[in-house]
Amino acid sequence: MANPFDLTGRTALVTGGGRGIGAAIVTRFAEAGASVVIANRTLDVAEELATELSARGLSVRAVALAGLARPALHALVGDAVRKSGRLDIVVHNAGGCPWASVEELDEDKLEEALAVNLKACFWLAQAAAPAMRANGFGRILVTSSVSARVAMAGGAHYSAAKAGVNAFI
Repeated sequence: MANPFDLTGRTALVTGGGRGIGAAIVTRFAEAGASVVIANRTLDVAEELATELSARGLSVRAVALAGLARPALHALVGDAVRKSGRLDIVVHNAGGCPWASVEELDEDKLEEALAVNLKACFWLAQAAAPAMRANGFGRILVTSSVSARVAMAGGAHYSAAKAGVNAFI
């Protein structure tokens, strides 16, 4: 029986892929045959994972995630396409926010929560769509959170952003 999770010949880009859920996604995709680009804010963490997986004969490389604003994400995707020749799968796993009660919330904290968790979904999809369309194949995956449905104290802005992510997907 054929492996239903065969990604041979596919290229995947995973933001926040250096540890935790992101590292598990990177590992599983690489084991399934994909060439994986780990985009992580902390480059040394991504490089450590890339080195570990490459030693197992898997195709993985690490790049610095320069930010989650539109220009940075368009540059990230463009670089991945140029170096890999294609892009088939994008996983937006990077996320988080500065915690603050509603009373303490300011414009910067709200903007950061929205930019990192929600806006980046749009910018990654926008940047990746042309390459995926050219391949005739594409998948965009986004990590959400239970917080999208159940807010936590100090995280209403994070919950709102993740609820937006759920609407996006």
